[in-house]
Amino acid sequence: MAPVNRAVGALLGLASRDALGTAVEPERPGSFEPVTRYGGLMRRLILTLVLAAATLVSTPGVAGAAETYCSSTGDICVGANRVNGVRLLRISTFGRYFSQVSICVDPPRGANKCVQQTIKRTGPVYGASVTWARAFPNHGRGTYFVRFYIRNGSRVGKLISFRV
Repeated sequence: MAPVNRAVGALLGLASRDALGTAVEPERPGSFEPVTRYGGLMRRLILTLVLAAATLVSTPGVAGAAETYCSSTGDICVGANRVNGVRLLRISTFGRYFSQVSICVDPPRGANKCVQQTIKRTGPVYGASVTWARAFPNHGRGTYFVRFYIRNGSRVGKLISFRV
């Protein structure tokens, strides 16, 4: 089996085990009725699998930066992906760990710019996004680097990039 297939299989197995066991995890075996319905857990499983797949298919750019990054636990993911031809800069979290985020772009030429976004519930997760073309000036062809910061100045996630 190819290493990538083994990695995908491992991630899928861990994600499904995590999502399905959440409801009874703190209980002692035999002290609860058998779980027959999963409700919101299935949504969490699907989201976990999507985030894991996004991590595996991220494409490295200049200096090792990628268009997407997810923390090792999958709690926080950032991305600079094209969706229907539109470049979206976004952050997703499983919990509302912070209320606002600064999304900063360093262009290939010119000064960097940051915009503030409020973290909102977006379905089963929390997040914020901004359309690059609307919020940031186009400084021409080259690699743009994106950073996410919370209010105290701490960076969230890793440096990501995209090319124009």
